Amino acid sequence: MSVQGPTPASPTALAMYLGESLVRVASKPHWFSVDVRVQPYATVDADGRKIISKGGTGHWVIDSESFSFDFLMESLRVAFKWGSNQSPSVWYFNKNLGEDVRLTGDTDLPDIFEMYATEASFHLLVAVLE
Repeated sequence: MSVQGPTPASPTALAMYLGESLVRVASKPHWFSVDVRVQPYATVDADGRKIISKGGTGHWVIDSESFSFDFLMESLRVAFKWGSNQSPSVWYFNKNLGEDVRLTGDTDLPDIFEMYATEASFHLLVAVLE
């Protein structure tokens, strides 16, 4: 299964599957290209059987002015199923610190957008953890 993001509610509030070139994204100052990678994970069903998910990858184009942490988490929830005792943990590379940092909420997003403004592109790594 690949992460494609939900259907945008409007042209300005969107996370759409990338079918356009990055040149088009770069021409919009608040649009970013985002690579999302969900690592493989295991869940246990009601009968106690282990279910392995391959995870997935996706490429989204987002509008930084309407993108939110809740929107990201809801998009992941729709695309992937995990156990009731599990939750996704989202990470990004912080260029200022030189290390991966956990994305914990909307307060982190302005820093990410500012840090990656030149590239108009960044990566998110998602791990489903207990």
